[in-house]
Amino acid sequence: MDKISSSRARRLKPSRMQLSHHSSLLTRLRNRELFDEEETNQMQEEIKEVERTLRQIESKDVNELSISSNNRYTILKEHPALCHASLAPVYRLPAEIFSEIYHIILAIAHDSFPRPTEQLDPTRALISLAHVCSFWRKTCFFTVTLWCDIRIPSLFRNAGNARLVEMHLQYSGSSPLDIQIHNSGSKSNQTTANAILEGLFLNHERWRKIAIVGKNSWTELHSVCSRIYNAV
Repeated sequence: MDKISSSRARRLKPSRMQLSHHSSLLTRLRNRELFDEEETNQMQEEIKEVERTLRQIESKDVNELSISSNNRYTILKEHPALCHASLAPVYRLPAEIFSEIYHIILAIAHDSFPRPTEQLDPTRALISLAHVCSFWRKTCFFTVTLWCDIRIPSLFRNAGNARLVEMHLQYSGSSPLDIQIHNSGSKSNQTTANAILEGLFLNHERWRKIAIVGKNSWTELHSVCSRIYNAV
């Protein structure tokens, strides 16, 4: 590459300051930090400037400039999209709106999974939402009313249910609890029943409503309840 092309390539590369700003912008976007009016105007001007620079690059022979695989060039290409994402209206929605959306999704999930064995599937749907980004996760886990309705498909069948019930107890804070237990299964998985009921009994002051549905394994359920209640 001749000296003129080399000089041109250096001018078109983003500076370290630009790279630092790109990294800072990415962090703010992940944390869903809002931009004020002045920052928004600066961002819009920045988008125009970066797009002008990209047009200059794309008007040249990229191979001649030897920057097609350059990491800084890649970052420069990504920067306008990142800026646009930072200014997207969805990022200006207050957390309360997201909470209402989660409540609607949870209600739909409960209607979609009516069978006793599916009673904790809506909780799994909440967890999936929480994995979208850090802001969704924070909003989901800090909206205590999403976690106050605990519907347990069985005390005895699935060891994973104990962890989901534990999450309900943790993220519901100090709010009153509505609990529904579908009494089914066999006492072969006594450890799961112990873990679930112990957590519920430790929070018995918060019970607002509790219902036990079904008649299978009633003896086992009564035995476990009595033993754990006496222990706590």
